[in-house]
Formats: sequence, C-alpha cells, structure tokens
Amino acid sequence: TKAIAAFERTIISMRSPYDRYRWGGDASAISASAKRGELQFSSSERGGCFQCHGGWNFGAIRFEGQKSAEEPRGNFFNTGMGPYLSPNRGLFERTQRPEDAGMFRAPTLRNIAVTGPYMHDGGMATLEVVLDHYAAGGKAADPNKSHILRKFSLSDSERNDLIEFLRSLTDDEMIHDPRWSNP
Repeated sequence: TKAIAAFERTIISMRSPYDRYRWGGDASAISASAKRGELQFSSSERGGCFQCHGGWNFGAIRFEGQKSAEEPRGNFFNTGMGPYLSPNRGLFERTQRPEDAGMFRAPTLRNIAVTGPYMHDGGMATLEVVLDHYAAGGKAADPNKSHILRKFSLSDSERNDLIEFLRSLTDDEMIHDPRWSNP
C-alpha cells in the first residue's frame, strides 16, 4: 500500500487546459462555459465545491488546528451517501468513532472526467449523477452528513458549465504519458 501511494505521489497532473488558462496565461485554453463553471465551483452561494475540493490539486484541504468534532475534520467529509456498511464506512474503520462513519477524504478532481465511476464506493456512474446528488444536499437522513453540504439548484446551462469546468481539469498529456502506462 505504501509503495503504491509513493508511486502515485510521483504522478503530477498540471498540464490541463485549466492549468494553461489559470497559470499559463492562455485565456483561450478553456471555453467561456468552463469559465462560468469555475465561478459556480468557487462560489459559496452556488455549488461551493471548493470547500472540499480546494487548492492547486482540487483535493482535500487540510484545516490545521481543527480540534472539535465539527466538520470539516481534517480533510474528511461525509457527503450524505449512507448507509455505510462494513467494511466501507470511511474514517470509522480506523477510529471506531461513530461520528466518523461515512467520512472519506475528498479526492482530487484532476482528471475527474476520465476516472468514473465516482464516490467512495463507485456508486455514481456519471458526473451528472454526482451533481444531482450534491444539488439534492445528499441524503437528508444521514446524521453525520457534513454541515457544509446543502441543497442548491442549477439550471441546465449552469449544470453544463460546471461539468465543462470539471472536464477542463483533464491532463491529456499525463494520461497518455507512456511512463504511467501498464508495463
């Protein structure tokens, strides 16, 4: 497990169209739709996705100094997918604390358009289904659901914009790099 994790840390994906747009100064690297989607992703009034998927890697953000049981606990979140059955109960499997049931580390969103199925259990086949889940605020009956997860609505156009933004995080060069192919 440690060897695989160490290997995975050597694979850096930072040549996506979004990277060329944001860090390379190429305003034409992503579409106007993806730019609008970035605003939704980054808005606490709209999607709020950045709250769990932040930073340069669009992954879990470490909240240093977090001491209480309130969300976010480190970089683990309960996204309202329950029920969580053994052995797939998230952080609970390690801590055995009931409040940790269903808490999983937020993964990077880099290359998300090509890494389905989604969620901790692979239970969502498409990005559209994932957006539906989050727009519904997750399953309301989950007592450990993160307090930052709330219902929101997206028009068809806004939904397409957000998905277009997520697709702009795909690094085709890295995906097709022969160094990372199956030997």
